[in-house]
Amino acid sequence: MQRDKQARGRGATPRPREKEEASLDRSLAFYIEKIVESMGYPAAAAKVYAYLVLREGAATISDIAAGTGLGKSTVAMNLKLLEHDGLVYSVKQGKQKLFYARSALPMVIMYPMKVLKEYGEPLLHALEKAKDRSEHLARLYREVTVFLHAYEKAMKVFEDEIKSHIGQEFLAAGHLSETIMPAPRRKGESRSSI
Repeated sequence: MQRDKQARGRGATPRPREKEEASLDRSLAFYIEKIVESMGYPAAAAKVYAYLVLREGAATISDIAAGTGLGKSTVAMNLKLLEHDGLVYSVKQGKQKLFYARSALPMVIMYPMKVLKEYGEPLLHALEKAKDRSEHLARLYREVTVFLHAYEKAMKVFEDEIKSHIGQEFLAAGHLSETIMPAPRRKGESRSSI
């Protein structure tokens, strides 16, 4: 086993399984990054978060910089942003600061639903007031009403699944609450301006 590792040093061709795992890791990182970017975070913050989610255990700024190809100052700035929003946390160990991703991936995936809830209901109320102005607005009101009703049913099913598979503690700990997830980015507002 030890010889195997030494033999596969620099210049050695990766085995098919290693290639497959590397490809899978790149795919996982890509999708996590895209979800985080859709939340309004800069691409560098998304890359840092994806790295921490996929890594087993803690990482220093140097580890993250080496693993993502980003500069240490870029990593540090984006960690500050992610830590501020509760997606990562740090623990000081001696002179080093170790960073971890919170168990936040389900919350990150849920983020578009949070945005929908925040903006969907006010949109529905505005459409309700305007629906008598034209058939187009009346149809839009009906469509949004149906969509939001379906959304509420889907959220109930989602919460029931979370309770049965992950546990009541996940919900009770506020993992799906408003306090963990950052508020949706407003027009003109930047996540990078802390």
